[in-house]
Amino acid sequence: MDALSVLRDYTARKELGNVHRVGDEFRFGNDYRFPCSTETGYRSKLGFFYTLDSLVFFVKSSNLKHTEYMQQARALKLQIVTYTDKKPLLDYLEGKVSTSDAIELLPPVASSAASLDKLSPGDLAAADEAGALHPSKRPRSDQDQPVDACLLIELVRSLERPVRDRETILLCPNKSFEGILSTLGRRERIEQQSQQQSQQQSQNSQRREPQSSSTDKFVKVEPDLKSAAAPSMEKRPPPPPPSSQQTLARSSSKAKIEGPPIILVPNASQTLLNTFNAKEFLEDGVYVLADAKKSAAAKKPETLPIYRKIGREIPVKYEVRDRPSALSSKDWERVVAVFVLGKEWQFKDWPFKDHVEIFNKSECRAFVVRNFAAENLFVAVLGVYLRFEDDSMESVKVVMQWNVKIISLSKHKRHQDRTAVLEFWDKLDAFVRARRLPIVF
Repeated sequence: MDALSVLRDYTARKELGNVHRVGDEFRFGNDYRFPCSTETGYRSKLGFFYTLDSLVFFVKSSNLKHTEYMQQARALKLQIVTYTDKKPLLDYLEGKVSTSDAIELLPPVASSAASLDKLSPGDLAAADEAGALHPSKRPRSDQDQPVDACLLIELVRSLERPVRDRETILLCPNKSFEGILSTLGRRERIEQQSQQQSQQQSQNSQRREPQSSSTDKFVKVEPDLKSAAAPSMEKRPPPPPPSSQQTLARSSSKAKIEGPPIILVPNASQTLLNTFNAKEFLEDGVYVLADAKKSAAAKKPETLPIYRKIGREIPVKYEVRDRPSALSSKDWERVVAVFVLGKEWQFKDWPFKDHVEIFNKSECRAFVVRNFAAENLFVAVLGVYLRFEDDSMESVKVVMQWNVKIISLSKHKRHQDRTAVLEFWDKLDAFVRARRLPIVF
């Protein structure tokens, strides 16, 4: 029997009192003896095999706390049974379980078996002093010749019990990967649908191009000239040239607006946003009180350039202004958003009748564009009202009647400022795309 099985047998029978250490050996009564440094077949979860002396000390110290056991084992320079191995190892040695996954078969270790009980104590001591019982001091015989390595390997393999190999270790009996497969399949279907939709859109756009470019599909024919005009339907005369006003309207509507977009803020001190704190809010997503920035600023800027980084890979330049009376007709073409104060007097010097014309109709008075009058030119302006979320609703009643977007800020939670700025930029993007303004935003 191997050392681990003998120790388990004695532990299960509660005969650990018959296990004694004599020199460098452990003697199990008069039956077996093994060297103290013999490696047992119990492998730790850290990868090494426990020696016999460490297991004997462990099972005899099982009534101690684990910390006390560790201190004593460290003092004796023995292997320490880890806390994770403590319970399964003790259950196996006490016979509560018949086997364990941590047990591996090792080559048998030579042990002196029970011919010792036939000797008297005096003969046993004399034989031990003479060295007759020690294997290294016995005379060498033919049986002690070295064994062939191939035969030894075959013997070990015949005693091995295969538990895992490189294929079975990949199996996960308690886990299922169907969710991953279904997720991958759903993703492939979504990609296929998106590709099909893009192809259909491209095909539809190709079909619509010749229809949009064609003019006057139908030719009005008088009843009495129907027979004469039928042959001429194949060769239609070219359409009349468009008028100068139509040409100007088309060129002005498609022409790219030069210059950065303009955002107007109130020219007042009692407002949440003005030219003093607009740069930190719109560019960095951090709200700072206007009074604090006003005290630190040396002079109020007339035109405040900002660079939009939120939602853009390359920064886009904007201009923040608070004097609408100083804007020219070309400057008004670049106005894309207005932060309103909620007061009627804010629109006093504006080229509009009232706030209804600004935000509801988005219609401006006639401008001089490239020295021509564009009577049907529309300017899209996004109205935004900035407020603290805990303010009363009385201040919002007037603004709610206008066609403006209300964005709320927190007075104390500054980490929520970026959410409000993202909301503003998203609304501005959607507004400009809906109007198809030829401006870089």
